[in-house]
Amino acid sequence: MNYSDRLTRSDEALAETRYGTAETCGRAQKSAGLGGKARMATEQTRTEKSAIVFSVFGGRYLAESKSRVIPGANVSRHGLIKDDHEGRIMHRMRTSFICSLIAVTSAFSAARADLIQPVLERTYPDIAADVNGVVQYNYSNGSGTFTMRNTPFLLATGPDSAQEFTILPTSDGVRRQSLSVALDSNGKFVDNASNTYELYGTTTVAGQTFSGLLLQGKPTNFGYQDNGAFDMFDLEINLTGGALADAFGDNAYMLIRPELQSSFTGDFTSTFSAQKATSNTRGSYTPVPPVPEPATWMILIGGGAGLAMFNRRRLRVAAREID
Repeated sequence: MNYSDRLTRSDEALAETRYGTAETCGRAQKSAGLGGKARMATEQTRTEKSAIVFSVFGGRYLAESKSRVIPGANVSRHGLIKDDHEGRIMHRMRTSFICSLIAVTSAFSAARADLIQPVLERTYPDIAADVNGVVQYNYSNGSGTFTMRNTPFLLATGPDSAQEFTILPTSDGVRRQSLSVALDSNGKFVDNASNTYELYGTTTVAGQTFSGLLLQGKPTNFGYQDNGAFDMFDLEINLTGGALADAFGDNAYMLIRPELQSSFTGDFTSTFSAQKATSNTRGSYTPVPPVPEPATWMILIGGGAGLAMFNRRRLRVAAREID
């Protein structure tokens, strides 16, 4: 091969090398251009995101709590596809929201099992009863009857021992306290003509003897609390007669505490009973004003409003994790 041929081949190789270099540079520039577009797309996404939220919330810190992926801007700074970004976050938010509403609704349902007077205060006059106490609940065809019977033994008109007076049987040998109240399958009070309350006995206060029917009335409200072996029930009673009615006033409050063999589990769709039912019946009582039970839609709306801010925060945190 002569010098001229070698020169020609050298020129061709050089040209080929230059062409390859140019092609490589072009690819690099193209790659750089795509990277630049990706960065611009990401910035565009963030700008769009901030602009939308600022226009709605007036420029508050919630600007980062919402994301919107616009066409052509589906590449994040980590090279991850973001098209389902908002979808995944909203799915988490919906799941959390629904579970939270269920919890709120359940909490409202459980709250209805409270006593009428959850915070107990000693008031006078007060009749204590204990001996041979029995609680019985019978359920049938969607409704039940709660009954209690025990023996009154002490009348207290004040906190001092000098203000305590023994209750004895009548001349006929009667000394008892009894009540009956109708309930529905949820343990809610039912206004019924069969609702009754009576207390019989004999007591002497300040030299004056009271005997026979000491108190009579009609239950007007019912509460309960399932505490395992130490259940409690309470009632409001409208007093309508009896020898001690003037001293007790128009209304009385009764707290019942069975101490033995209680089969009550918080369920009013089955029969239960309990033994040694102690009680206190207190006069000069002001009934608790009835509170309308909130409808289900009110519970859901209230729960949703209360959880809105919490879920917005979860949305912001989830957005940062995906970014």
